Amino acid sequence: MKTRSSTSSASQGVGEGWAAVSTLIGGFVFWGGVGWLLDHWWGTRFLTPIGVILGMALGIYAVVMRFGRAPVPGAATSKAVTSKAVTSEAVASNAVTLEAVTLEADHTRNRVAPGQLGEVIHVGLSSAVSALVAAQDGSGFSPPSVEEAFFWDRIGDGSFIASIKVVVLLLIGTVLILAFFLAAGRKAAVVPGKLQFFAEGIYGFVRNGIAIEVMGKLGRSWAPFLATMFSFILVMNIYEIIPVAAIPVTSHFVYPAALALMVWALYNFVGIKKHGFLGYLKSQCVIPGIPWPMHLLLIPMEFLSKILLQPFTLAVRLFANMFAGHMLVVVAGAGTIYLLESGGFNYVMAVLPFLASIGLWFFELLICALQAYVFVLLTAIYLEGAMADSH
Repeated sequence: MKTRSSTSSASQGVGEGWAAVSTLIGGFVFWGGVGWLLDHWWGTRFLTPIGVILGMALGIYAVVMRFGRAPVPGAATSKAVTSKAVTSEAVASNAVTLEAVTLEADHTRNRVAPGQLGEVIHVGLSSAVSALVAAQDGSGFSPPSVEEAFFWDRIGDGSFIASIKVVVLLLIGTVLILAFFLAAGRKAAVVPGKLQFFAEGIYGFVRNGIAIEVMGKLGRSWAPFLATMFSFILVMNIYEIIPVAAIPVTSHFVYPAALALMVWALYNFVGIKKHGFLGYLKSQCVIPGIPWPMHLLLIPMEFLSKILLQPFTLAVRLFANMFAGHMLVVVAGAGTIYLLESGGFNYVMAVLPFLASIGLWFFELLICALQAYVFVLLTAIYLEGAMADSH
């Protein structure tokens, strides 16, 4: 049951939060406007961004000076409360508990004015004890774990880990890709419609920009495969920035590994088919035109690099980029929600992770497309290298 004092405290916190936000916004709007006027007056172009940055800096400074350094009545008493309630040895040994702090506050209630007690306890506690108390009562910020962020589901006794959500997204994405290209090609016309134009744009980009550019005339026959792979990886990556889905399928290592193993088996198969087994090994591992003693060193290195490690690096590159990007987005979003729920001055601080979340969203959009492009580009390079007549 909420008391009148807790309700007024919450209202005061909301009021302070909105006052801080308005101060911050007003700062960069005012000084940005001044810079814009000066740019139009003097014919320059750099004063507007300088004004915006200056306004944000002045706004943050004003907010910190107004709300972050408010005077605390009974500061001398707070020092006494802190020295008696908590010692550095107790903090180091985790011996201080929430109950101990509460008992000490009750013990000193007669020496501190009732209206000042909450402020004294809040300001008087050291940051270490504040973090300990927050962790004990569940109010502290805990960043999401890897298991929470990537929707892992423990099957049976927990020894087997899967992700039902990721599998569902995989199936939905596959069906959507099939439906898209079937619908785009069902009514093909000389003058394409919007759907056909979009599908032909994706195919043409991969065909001309990757397949033919890397593989020459052979790229024409490989263009459908490479375009399909590009579309599949792009959709699996793009789930990261789609609400509700909010996770890239390729951030689970099994999917990049499966794609890389398929590429490894494919380029080895076409290489052996063209050159024969021994001829393929020779074309991949033997560098012509070097002194024969160097072969003792280079043949094992070429075998390790081209036959064994290429699928591993192909999978890890895609997985690591999507895994790390997703964690950044999740932590920034969780930090924003936590600060907004905390109230008071944290309303202003929530602007920082919120802006970071927006920036990361656009950045990850670029990464999703770039990683799909790199994966398909390397696939084309490996296929071309396997079918090449010389090293």
